[in-house]
Amino acid sequence: MKLDIKACEQLNIDRVELAKMLDVSPATIANWDRGKKMPKMAEIALNLLIENSKLKKAIKKYELFQTNDNTVNKFDNDMARIMSFAGMIKAQFQSIDDFKSHKIQDNEYMLSRYGE
Repeated sequence: MKLDIKACEQLNIDRVELAKMLDVSPATIANWDRGKKMPKMAEIALNLLIENSKLKKAIKKYELFQTNDNTVNKFDNDMARIMSFAGMIKAQFQSIDDFKSHKIQDNEYMLSRYGE
């Protein structure tokens, strides 16, 4: 694939925009497509544009991953707090149930011993 076409596809631009980026005329880009030799500096510039575009995409993926990872960590921390709170509530209800159970047993004992 010709380097200018590859650059346009990678950058998602047309040849006119590529010509502006390279500070050449659209006719020059068309000449390269027809087989006219591309200057070495233009070749280097196109390769750098392509590489830069790939690096930007990789950085965006990494940043998105970091954002998602932070969200997951926040969710995990929130869930740990909720589970801890739920454990405390369960312990409180257990204490209440134990208290009621002892109180009922105490009442039954008192009733059986002393009557109504």
